[in-house]
Amino acid sequence: LLDNLNNPRPSYLAYKQLAHQLYQADYLTSVDYGADFEAYAFQRDHQEIHVVWTKVDLSGLSIHVPVGSFIEVRSRDGTLITPVLVDGSYQIPVGFAPVYVIRIP
Repeated sequence: LLDNLNNPRPSYLAYKQLAHQLYQADYLTSVDYGADFEAYAFQRDHQEIHVVWTKVDLSGLSIHVPVGSFIEVRSRDGTLITPVLVDGSYQIPVGFAPVYVIRIP
């Protein structure tokens, strides 16, 4: 997880973000965002965390989350992602690397 100078590798940052997002969260169920996606829902306090990624390494795929239930979305390393507003939903780009969609249940 660290290089020979003890600097974190991308795998360390991804693991750290996973631990942060799912800390004290309970698994709920798988989530259906369509055939191209794999997604799982967890609950922490009054929020749901959806971990979402594509099943194949394709670019240009996105999911839609209604504005009323959206809180934020972060990349696998924790970088905040700014979604695009399209017809009352946020369009969130998703790739082979997972994203964390934080939403109101």
